[in-house]
Amino acid sequence: MNQDHFAAALLNAKAPVPAGVVDPQGRPAGRRFDVYRNNVVVSLTKALAAAYPVVEKLVGVQFFGAMANVFVRSNPPKTPLMIHYGAEFPEWLASFPPAAKLPYLPDVARLERARRRVYHAADSQPANPIIIGQIAEDDLPRARLHFLAAMQIVSSPYPVFSIWNKNFINHDLKLPNTGEDILISRPLGELEMRVISPDIARFLTALHTNNLGEALSKMDAHFDFGAALSGILSAQILTNITIDPT
Repeated sequence: MNQDHFAAALLNAKAPVPAGVVDPQGRPAGRRFDVYRNNVVVSLTKALAAAYPVVEKLVGVQFFGAMANVFVRSNPPKTPLMIHYGAEFPEWLASFPPAAKLPYLPDVARLERARRRVYHAADSQPANPIIIGQIAEDDLPRARLHFLAAMQIVSSPYPVFSIWNKNFINHDLKLPNTGEDILISRPLGELEMRVISPDIARFLTALHTNNLGEALSKMDAHFDFGAALSGILSAQILTNITIDPT
């Protein structure tokens, strides 16, 4: 039996029963395969709902189930670990016409995906804030800041953190009319989310691939480096600082 054909048939309700699928008596087992095929789709739908509970709440269980049914049939698992299933869902959702009336939905999904990635990321220890004071002034431009593996930034033109919060924790929360940039991290074992300014979000993103001098060169003249550094230290996301060679 060809495993690729078998796997493809599992997620395609119109595909014929793969050759070689028989019952213990050697007879074609079409009905049994259909039951198994349905169970696979149901299991993947449940995994998707577990990964995106707020998206499910926003659209309703019935709509989410129908939407997930479409998604899982064209997006089979790439790994046996179900914690990774649905990584493509936020981008897929952005191109799913029936969800177009909720333009913030893909970014809510991105937030939920980022939360899951942070939760399962490798542990790392925040650095002592005194590490900043140990850098010579002349070395500061070449300082490269290293951050927690368990850290993600989600930026959206919609108030996605507030939407998540309203639907998951504080149902009475009044939603703002602005976009939000969210820092998601797990500095001391507990997942944290906080809204940060767009400037700090851009600065942190720049620091992932640039040293301090290069990152600062990408910021506007009004950027408050002192406030940004204070926020980085208070969030406990800094793990180390190295100095690039001259």
